[in-house]
Amino acid sequence: MNLAQYFQVSVESLLPNSPIPAWLYGHLIKTTPPPCFGRDWELHQLHTLLSFVESDQKSKSVYLFGMIGAGKTLLIDTLSAYTKAAGKGVINLICDRGIKPEKSVFSIAIFIEKLLHINEIKDEQQIRNKVNLVSSSTLSNLRTIQLLELPLNENQQQTLKVLSANRVRELDHMIAYDLMSYAAHKNIALITIDDIHQLSAPETRFIRLFIEREFTHPILILLAAQEKNQLITQPDWLALAHSIALKTLNTQALNSLAKQYIESQGLCSAKYQSRIQIAIERAAGNPSFLQQLLLSSHPHLVLPEKLQHLISTMLTKMPIELTLLLKLAALIGLTFNVEQLNHFIRKKQTYSALCLIQKMLSTGLVVYKSDHFIFCHPLVWEIIKNQVNKVELNWYQREQKEVKKVSEPNLTRY
Repeated sequence: MNLAQYFQVSVESLLPNSPIPAWLYGHLIKTTPPPCFGRDWELHQLHTLLSFVESDQKSKSVYLFGMIGAGKTLLIDTLSAYTKAAGKGVINLICDRGIKPEKSVFSIAIFIEKLLHINEIKDEQQIRNKVNLVSSSTLSNLRTIQLLELPLNENQQQTLKVLSANRVRELDHMIAYDLMSYAAHKNIALITIDDIHQLSAPETRFIRLFIEREFTHPILILLAAQEKNQLITQPDWLALAHSIALKTLNTQALNSLAKQYIESQGLCSAKYQSRIQIAIERAAGNPSFLQQLLLSSHPHLVLPEKLQHLISTMLTKMPIELTLLLKLAALIGLTFNVEQLNHFIRKKQTYSALCLIQKMLSTGLVVYKSDHFIFCHPLVWEIIKNQVNKVELNWYQREQKEVKKVSEPNLTRY
């Protein structure tokens, strides 16, 4: 069944002369995760790193990044499923606080609870006893209790309060080592944290403790993110991490994914070839957008609903100046340059153009390509352009006429 899934053929085609129907063996095989179409190389890299960690007996980290909908979460889920099937422990966390996933939402306290296997313990005294058992010193014990957001008495609070910043960092490094040691003792082989671009500054500082050094424990730490917020470029603290960039899927992979998705809905993919081809073209290599487009009977007209909702929410939460700049950029086109942006920024008399452009890049909706900007995906561009109201459109058109007048040579004197 695993071979059939990998090569995308039927089990029967691999067992043409079997005296017993292949489906009779189904109850003997554990449920396998859905295939990651077009991500075979990335999945192989992750499996290789997991094996290397096991053989080298040292921790390693992986930084998996790509645009929204590229398939980071599916890769994490697939690797986690295979790791669990091999009898190894897995900890899955996600930093997206806007949804209610099956995975636990990340916080420093929850991360420590998972590593110590105390997330199911309700009795506070039992938790304190467990922390005391794992901690290397009295001070690291107190600091762990503080990070777990458990109450401390006045003397304990004063003890921690007088510590210097350097001493606190030393304690945190000690805590990280203790936690990794205990996780390895509990057979944890894989720790995944999805959407780390949403980490707060204190959470980022804590995660760095586990990434900036290699521990003598066979644990792979996988961090996944969109290129936005503080992760527009890979930060220095991820220098030791093995980086894997998720590129757009090729047409063959998208076609396989589309057929699998259509058939999972109880439909015959052969009858929907036209819809599949249109959806593939508009998805432009993004697997999540492809699935959303396939839900519609008119993929050539509609925009993915989930993506529309996400971008609309993002624009609503942004400063007005930034929202307006993105809309004006969308009116310019899929690509645009600094000069075009500077004209509108000066006209609107907003604060520093450089600052505003940096904020625009931090949204992850726009990326910089050598000498110009481009929206991260054509569908993202279409959705933002559709958000422009009549007042904004009229203002843009007036400004465009003014720009043309200034740029056109005066031929009257000739």
